[in-house]
Amino acid sequence: MQVRYFFNQTDQTFNISFDPDFLPGEEWQEVDQEKHDQYLEAVNSRKIILADGTFSDPRPSNYHAWENGNWIDQRTEEQIKASEMKLLTPLTRRQFRMVFVLNGYDLDAIKAKILEIEDIQTRQITLVEWEDATTFERDNASLIMMAELLGLEDDQVNTMWKQALSL
Repeated sequence: MQVRYFFNQTDQTFNISFDPDFLPGEEWQEVDQEKHDQYLEAVNSRKIILADGTFSDPRPSNYHAWENGNWIDQRTEEQIKASEMKLLTPLTRRQFRMVFVLNGYDLDAIKAKILEIEDIQTRQITLVEWEDATTFERDNASLIMMAELLGLEDDQVNTMWKQALSL
């Protein structure tokens, strides 16, 4: 029994026929079993099979769509940021303080910066957070203020946060 393999490049779909007289539509191309297996492996690896038979890089995430030869994240900047923030789970006190040390910060110097805050209540709240908190949330107002005092941008804080999660 002859097996025939077909591939639809537009839809990235496959068809296997055991009927020697089967003729799919024009959008289908007949391929041999080896090419079928290669294409199937590529599609299962989240790659696009291009018109010339080569493969794209794997699809980076479910948010990406193939447009004009590139994977494009379809989310807005706000959606991307919100998604990233969900991954930045709370840190323990040890993780939070250790990541500063590992990135060259002196813990006493950080406390000194906090003590320079002019508003007494803000200074005391921030100091309590720094010295007494047992967990640290990425979007905490005192943490955001500490980052500003240290001149850290959001992306730097996020990178350090990810590092701390691995400690």
